[in-house]
Amino acid sequence: MLKYLTFAILFLFNINVFSQTDPNTDPNWDWINGDYPQAPYPSSQYKMYIQTDNGIVAQAKNAPWGQGNAWIGLQDMRKEDGWVLVSRDFGTPYRAIYADDQQGSPYFILYNKYKGILRFFIRVVSNEDLSSGAIEFKFNSDNSYKTATLTHLKPRAYAIDKINMVKDNVGTALTTPMNGNWAWADYPMAYDPTIIGTEQGAWLDFQVIGTTESNIVIDGRYRNWSKRYSKTSKRFYDRNE
Repeated sequence: MLKYLTFAILFLFNINVFSQTDPNTDPNWDWINGDYPQAPYPSSQYKMYIQTDNGIVAQAKNAPWGQGNAWIGLQDMRKEDGWVLVSRDFGTPYRAIYADDQQGSPYFILYNKYKGILRFFIRVVSNEDLSSGAIEFKFNSDNSYKTATLTHLKPRAYAIDKINMVKDNVGTALTTPMNGNWAWADYPMAYDPTIIGTEQGAWLDFQVIGTTESNIVIDGRYRNWSKRYSKTSKRFYDRNE
């Protein structure tokens, strides 16, 4: 059984669509040490705005670095090594990112300008018991403009003028555990000079797919059933500058 909860957010490289008073627009935000000086790296915590019975309140949530299953490669995320903030959304004092015990999607995205790697983090919150899942990155199906940006998502890369060879490329990263944890994925991005200085760009989607598994006994025989749950998606606007 498939369940879909999909919404989109438009943002540009280094530019997002939130108002100037939105704390998410702070270009100097420190994703390494977080928002609470008393809890520095690797015990960093982020301020997220949650809808509760008492209204929208700020709560401290652990950063990915302190998570039990944190990948050692996440230690490569420092500004001096080329990482820059693309976008994030942890809510605002006037807009909750999610409600207590209900699905939500706080996220942030980094890009390494030396390696050409886009790194996507999302904190999966759901009232479903998600045991595992995946993060999928691809061109949005509603937009016909495709670029060579995703050509490195396959073992064979093509020249940037052969768009038809790479327009259906998809990057998928598996992740576990899922619910109540940070999930992340790295995607190698190709350089496409054909979209520099233009207003036209390619819509790109992040979709998080969660899986719940149940054991069901039918006629005395053991069967393992699973259902896929499409947690949420983020839409990404690609504009190299």
